[in-house]
Amino acid sequence: MIYSAADLVKRSCAQIVYFRETGKEKPVSPKMSIGISFQDTITQRESLTNDVACEMRGCYNYKDNLIFFCIDMIKNGEFFEIKSVTDENGNDTLEYPEWYLKSSLLQCVFYKTLLLNMDGNTLVTPKFRIDAGFEDVTINVNKQSQFSLIFGNVGTFKINLLDDAKVLKFIQDKVDALLNYTTARAFDAQFKHKEFEVLRDCFTFEKVF
Repeated sequence: MIYSAADLVKRSCAQIVYFRETGKEKPVSPKMSIGISFQDTITQRESLTNDVACEMRGCYNYKDNLIFFCIDMIKNGEFFEIKSVTDENGNDTLEYPEWYLKSSLLQCVFYKTLLLNMDGNTLVTPKFRIDAGFEDVTINVNKQSQFSLIFGNVGTFKINLLDDAKVLKFIQDKVDALLNYTTARAFDAQFKHKEFEVLRDCFTFEKVF
């Protein structure tokens, strides 16, 4: 099977099984479109004065389940996840729900864990970018480099991963739970909305600016 690391962070097991079994896809929401636009603004600005690669894909193989993740920006060898922070009207704001920051930080933790544990050190341009006319690029990266979260205009947070083994085990257990609805719901009953607290001792984060 093929899974998105972003889905493993943002969706419950039951939701992932539902979309897998029905073949349905979640439509692009206005918030998602705003997020893409914000990401483009950041990467274009940074590319003027830095060595920047955008939307570079990695893959971790677990029991022939391929878990794909895309890093929004690699700037001068460092990794960045980029999130917009807006109000209900789509305007930039410094106000945000706590769960959104936690989910965004956890996504960085998942991506860094998968990056450290994937085979090799090569990232590639994903197919959806190539289909959209972007150049097909392959880069070698230092997997130990800093991973940070650009969280709208709120600031940038540096993430320090302390225990990637525990995070990786959690990811593997969640993939195992995707076998069917019964196993998915059992996992959700134990961990849904608790992922951040369960893994909180595996990383630190600090706002740097």
